Amino acid sequence: MKALGKALLILIVLELGLGGGGRWMDATGLPRIVLFCFGLGYFVIALLVRPANGAGASPERIPREFLFLTVLFIALTLFSLSVSMLNGQSLWETAKGLRPQTYFLLLPFFALVMRNIDDVAMVSKALKFSALTLAILFIATMAIWKSGFVTSGQLFQWLNPAGDTHPEVFFRGDTTFFFKAILYVGVGVFFFAAEKNRVRKSTVLLLMLAIALTMTRGVWLSVFMVLAAWAFFYTGNRLKGAAIAATFLFIGAIGVVWINKTLLTVVISDAIRMKDMHALPSILDWQTVLFGKGFNGTIVGREAIEITYINILYRQGLAWLIFWLLPMAYLIWRMHAIRDPNHQFLALPYFMAATFVYLVSFTNPFLSSSIGISVVMIAMVAVRVIAQSNPQVSLDIGTGTLDFADVPQSFF
Repeated sequence: MKALGKALLILIVLELGLGGGGRWMDATGLPRIVLFCFGLGYFVIALLVRPANGAGASPERIPREFLFLTVLFIALTLFSLSVSMLNGQSLWETAKGLRPQTYFLLLPFFALVMRNIDDVAMVSKALKFSALTLAILFIATMAIWKSGFVTSGQLFQWLNPAGDTHPEVFFRGDTTFFFKAILYVGVGVFFFAAEKNRVRKSTVLLLMLAIALTMTRGVWLSVFMVLAAWAFFYTGNRLKGAAIAATFLFIGAIGVVWINKTLLTVVISDAIRMKDMHALPSILDWQTVLFGKGFNGTIVGREAIEITYINILYRQGLAWLIFWLLPMAYLIWRMHAIRDPNHQFLALPYFMAATFVYLVSFTNPFLSSSIGISVVMIAMVAVRVIAQSNPQVSLDIGTGTLDFADVPQSFF
């Protein structure tokens, strides 16, 4: 049973890391739905079936904090359904709106199958593999496209074979294209940045090149903001940390300026965002803030706006906005409680990955969908496992065996 759980865990993480929004192979996202159902099924069976090592053995238990969040999620979902029904909205439209965030129900599954340091290491390798694979494939595709071997039309057809109206890839004219799974390239930056081996650490440059070539300002700047915070708070020499942090922020800002001057469509994008911000006072009345408007209808004349938190507040209300902030509060509490620098070293990539998701969700709707929720859930479980692990254990993180005694006090 446990072996099946580990295999399912890796399949789910790889499908998330490589699949982006889940529509690469099928416009309906069927592979992700199937794996989601398997994950839920495993969780239910693990709770009901007693282990084979004895009649008196207890079923698997979920940590109380994760059980609380799952029950709260279900309660808020029922609340949103009630609000939609009272507003005369169809159950189907409400279900469609809730569907992306129902991936949160896999939190108990992750908590059941990620039980020790080896499990965390396995997930770390899967995340790094996904990030590196995506970066290489994207750069290779850009090279083929810009060399004239394929036209923009041919490339779009290849990258959206199912003809999905909500594709995984969005072209920025004939300049470049953005793909939803770029989020996991950003996540990979933090795991490779924590490598001890300098050669493997340099893989970060490849990942950053891929992010830069997509010309996605939010992802680019969020990565450097998180790296800057890491340098400032976790470098042994505070003056050195401040200098490194300032350098990261400068590079991030320069990248944004370069994208603004290179990509003509940013003018339109900025104008839309400014229009959205000016319209907010007129759409966020007290009833909307408290209860939400439901999922049927548009917001500021569009299906959604880029700021995830405003979308949540408008459609679902304040309770849901607070709920989505709870995982970050939990991670901050857990990280603050970790005193051992060796444990901090292992937990930081996960914490930074989750922080990155929260930051980039100011410009992209990641947090309340499976692609972002999964990063946050995995980080919550991983940080908890690391915090409760034995500090004398050695961990194979994919770069050889790392003994806790060898972890440097400064990571830069």
